[in-house]
Amino acid sequence: MNLIAKFKKLVLIDNNQMAKRDTGPKDEIERMIGKRVEHMKGIFIVGVILTEAALFFGVWVGYTYYPWAYPFTSGMFAFTVLTVIQAVAFIFIWKTATEKPVNP
Repeated sequence: MNLIAKFKKLVLIDNNQMAKRDTGPKDEIERMIGKRVEHMKGIFIVGVILTEAALFFGVWVGYTYYPWAYPFTSGMFAFTVLTVIQAVAFIFIWKTATEKPVNP
């Protein structure tokens, strides 16, 4: 039996076992995709906090080490605009993470 035939046999066995299994569609989707986003809210919050800290540090470095290139008003404008973009992105992420799953 060559390698291709063994692979086809293995794939057919896996597909038949999956079809015989009596699990709901939600379990199959979780198994295929991995962790659900509803359980990752803490990671999203930590990510936003770290992103805000990195943004603040980047503006501080630009203002401290390159004051001729990045005056204070330009740094504050960049900080404000990027914070608003980050907040809008977090709102969409949070909305997706907290919405109820639809059962087909």
